[in-house]
Amino acid sequence: MFIDIHVHPAFYEPINEDPAREDLRHEALDIHKNGTAPLEHIFNQMRCAGLDKLCLLPEDYSGSVGCLVTNEEIKKLVDMARTSSSALLPWIPGIPKRRKSWSMPSGI
Repeated sequence: MFIDIHVHPAFYEPINEDPAREDLRHEALDIHKNGTAPLEHIFNQMRCAGLDKLCLLPEDYSGSVGCLVTNEEIKKLVDMARTSSSALLPWIPGIPKRRKSWSMPSGI
């Protein structure tokens, strides 16, 4: 299984319904030539790259412009992906997740 562990979904279409919020993201990140991408496009890129899952991260620039991608927006994307049977994983700092125990070989 291949997982891209560091994905900021600032320009995913479902969380850019408000043009002012999208403009804020373009300005804050200094990214101006791209538009937004529908989830189908993201899933297609995952297939082409051989990725099974993406780990989505919020973006908090509270010291300057505010929160660009909120935990609620991450949850919205994950919930939408569940209904379309693809695999987006939330990464919400401060919320412990149950994980399987990984056994490490001794001597490492």
